Amino acid sequence: MIFKKTTKLEDKKQKISIFRRSENSTVITVLISFVIAITTIQLTTGMLSGDFSIPSFITPNNIFNVFMQISVAGILAIGMSVVMVSRGIDLSVGMLVSLITILMAKSVTDWGLSLPVTLLLGFTVSVLLETILG
Repeated sequence: MIFKKTTKLEDKKQKISIFRRSENSTVITVLISFVIAITTIQLTTGMLSGDFSIPSFITPNNIFNVFMQISVAGILAIGMSVVMVSRGIDLSVGMLVSLITILMAKSVTDWGLSLPVTLLLGFTVSVLLETILG
């Protein structure tokens, strides 16, 4: 048997190319799965309603509702991305966002505070708690 002698640099190049190919295939697989899921939901809800001509899932109202529901998680994800890029990973952020969200919702609905006062209260309490927590 003849063995080919390879250098460490060649081995490293081969490993990097394998990972890059799998990253691209993962993104494409997720995109295809998303399209299949949306199509399946659309067809299923169309069959249940008995009318395929009117989209029952992909409507402007429903898309707006979905965006409203994921907006808090999206804002949190943007903030956490900045924290993770700067290598200052802080696990108390999720807890703090939940607590401040509850506080702000209670202040508007139960306590009758105005929106500017509620925003100031939320900002102040979050800075104070993050200062205490580190």
